[in-house]
Amino acid sequence: MKTSHEELRRSIETGFIDKNYSSNNLYLPQLITNNRLKNKKVLSTILNELRTCDEFYFSVAFLTKSGVAVLINTLEELRNRGIKGKVLVSQYQDFTQPEALKTLLQFENIELRIATEGNFHAKGYFFKHKDQYTLMVGSSNLTASALCTNKEWNLLVTT
Repeated sequence: MKTSHEELRRSIETGFIDKNYSSNNLYLPQLITNNRLKNKKVLSTILNELRTCDEFYFSVAFLTKSGVAVLINTLEELRNRGIKGKVLVSQYQDFTQPEALKTLLQFENIELRIATEGNFHAKGYFFKHKDQYTLMVGSSNLTASALCTNKEWNLLVTT
């Protein structure tokens, strides 16, 4: 039986070097995009990870009311299950909407922070599961357009 380190190493080789190399799909890096023709959304990946995680951490430059709206039912489920999360947003270009911040502040299980200095423009979604971690980094902010329709590129890795 292969160890997790060996499985991860093999999946990285499959994902980045040779797609014909056999490996565990769980650890295979994935490109996550919105694709209307294939009915795929960045949102689907985030919702799937949220539904199975023990903790979550979001770091996004922009947060809008529409971004919170597409997650609201899942965020309520997480609150009811006692799943904690942390969200870091920025004031960069004054794009983040105060109403979105007010909505997130209603969740006692979510710690909200705002980066007020510099040009904070990072986008990352981190999910802690029992014995694994999943990270999605790329171009998607926490807006409905970024999560559902915009041309976005994100890399999803699990370890």
